[in-house]
Amino acid sequence: MVARAYADSPATPHPDLERWIAALKANPPSPTRDEQAYDLWLCVNAGLKLKYSDAEIDDIASLLSDRNGVVVFWAAASLGRIGSSAHRAEPALQAALRAEECEFVAAHIRRRMSMSAVDAVMGAMIHIGIQPKPLHCSPEAISDE
Repeated sequence: MVARAYADSPATPHPDLERWIAALKANPPSPTRDEQAYDLWLCVNAGLKLKYSDAEIDDIASLLSDRNGVVVFWAAASLGRIGSSAHRAEPALQAALRAEECEFVAAHIRRRMSMSAVDAVMGAMIHIGIQPKPLHCSPEAISDE
């Protein structure tokens, strides 16, 4: 799917945004779901001049608690592209950073690295203007699967 912006009205939301968020919340992990998360980012990226409602920002922020790191990555990247108007997502970003940090450390321990949601969450916080809280991943929070 190719997302497009509606330049004629900065308050007009992208018509697929709500559908993509709903699909991401409802579907189990799959390559298709990963693509839906990327489509969400494409939608936001294409509509940088759009004004996002608090509800839309909250919906995107709710994806940060997903167990799929790819979904977290693209949700964080989407919030980062929205910028300072997504500041209300700070609690969800801070929580995602804490949760993903432990997974990031565990992946290094296991020497299995993939796309890191930590980088996307940190990048989003920088673009929004949020100062990350210090991270402390306890050894018991790290799984050595």
